[in-house]
Amino acid sequence: MTQEPRPESPSEPLTTDAVTRIVLRPIASPLPLGFFALGMGSTVLSSLQLGWVPAAQSSILLLLVLIFVVPLQLVGGVFAFLARDAGAGTALLLLGPPGRARV
Repeated sequence: MTQEPRPESPSEPLTTDAVTRIVLRPIASPLPLGFFALGMGSTVLSSLQLGWVPAAQSSILLLLVLIFVVPLQLVGGVFAFLARDAGAGTALLLLGPPGRARV
């Protein structure tokens, strides 16, 4: 097996224009935040369905879900896309309470 001669090194050094740089944003995984919000929303809605909370207080629980869970799911999904994790971002935004509220 013969080796081909290597081309001579360039006479000029590489400039910064000729170098490709990949810059990643230092964002941690937003999955713990999203799954925490998902767990809290599931717990609140399950407590209503299991009768642990009276049905008369359902509006308060749903307001709690709207104020606490929905923004956390939204933030988690957006930061997942910013961290270039499309699968996690899609899952967090689809599993959010507006996606689950199809009764």
